[in-house]
Amino acid sequence: MRVIGWMVLVCMLVGGAQAVAAERPSARTQAEETRMGQHPNLTRLVLDVSELTRFYTHVADGGRRILVGIPSVDWEANRHHLKPFGLIARFDFMRRGLKRGLLVIHAKAPARIEHQFTLGPDPAGHRGNRLVLDLAPRDLPGKVAMPKRKG
Repeated sequence: MRVIGWMVLVCMLVGGAQAVAAERPSARTQAEETRMGQHPNLTRLVLDVSELTRFYTHVADGGRRILVGIPSVDWEANRHHLKPFGLIARFDFMRRGLKRGLLVIHAKAPARIEHQFTLGPDPAGHRGNRLVLDLAPRDLPGKVAMPKRKG
């Protein structure tokens, strides 16, 4: 009987969380655009998002895969915009749960995340909220300086 009680409690909690998420569809972060740039010893990936949110990264397979997770983003909608560039060979999407997933960056050579940060809106540059990842070759000695901002 005790097991059944726990199962009922878990079902109620999961159902309640789904109901709260359904009431707030605007709470989901939208990945709007992506762009990449090459800097000395760095490949920069910029993700334009509707709102700043926590994100996490993890380097796997000796630097051959970089996982990017934003808990409230469904990457499925924009993954077709992502093209190979610099250290980046290709992108994949790994589904985790009903509406969430991980963006998987496959590197051409072992890579590391040199810088990762968020930027708020820049009205002068006509840019919104951004998540930025700088990738460097894993075997590059020392820390690569942050690219200088233009303008």
